[in-house]
Amino acid sequence: DEDKIAEGIKLNFVEHKLVTEGAAATAVMVVKDNMTQLLGKNIICLICGGNIDSELFTKLIQ
Repeated sequence: DEDKIAEGIKLNFVEHKLVTEGAAATAVMVVKDNMTQLLGKNIICLICGGNIDSELFTKLIQ
């Protein structure tokens, strides 16, 4: 869902100072939305790719 992807892009930037594209944001949001099931487990979330339009990125992080 595009709103979740936007939320993930913003979370990556605000919490971790990372500029990421939607694919990385999707992975982060899957983990965030399933934290109760994932507690106590080792999780790897590959965050790569910063191919995002600068105007869109600015809009999403506001």
